[in-house]
Order: sequence, then C-alpha cells, then structure tokens
Amino acid sequence: MTGTRNGFRWIYWPPLLHLAICLIALLAYVAPSLQFLGILWSLVVIADMPVSMVTIALASHHSVLAGTWATVAGTLWWYLLCRAAEFLAGKIRGASSLRRSVR
Repeated sequence: MTGTRNGFRWIYWPPLLHLAICLIALLAYVAPSLQFLGILWSLVVIADMPVSMVTIALASHHSVLAGTWATVAGTLWWYLLCRAAEFLAGKIRGASSLRRSVR
C-alpha cells in the first residue's frame, strides 16, 4: 500500500476532483446565475470518454439519468483507473527492487 496510514492516499484525489467538478457543473442547472459553470460538463464528458458513451446516449431523452450516470459511474471510473495505476506502480516497483536484490 502506498501513502501514509494517517494521510489521505493519492488514489482518492482524482475521483473526488471528478465528483466536485460534476457537482459544480450541476449547479448551473439549479442556479440560473451560475449557468457559465455548465461548460464544466463538457470537460467531464471528454475526460470520462468510455463512461460518457452511455451519458451521450441517454442525454437526449433522459437528462437526469444521464447526469446521474456521468457523476456516479464517472467517479467510479476514476477510482478504478487510480487503483489500476497503483497496482501497476507496485508491480513495477516490485520488479525493479527484485532486479536490484538479484545483482
């Protein structure tokens, strides 16, 4: 496990950032004076491209469901990406330390 026991592990930051951006973008629908924040939704759709395919398909007829899907599934997507990156980094670190110990 990487990170400290008392600290906040790095793998939680990208999903939290995604969730925060989604919630801020959704404010544009609730408060008309914050409509300029709606552009953030375009960034979310681009950043979440595999997940966004479902969002794009749902958006024309089921906009609330599409927004919910993009927020929940996109946040989960970023968490899984970070877990995979952590796993691969651990494998690379383990392989390089194993090579050093053999020499």
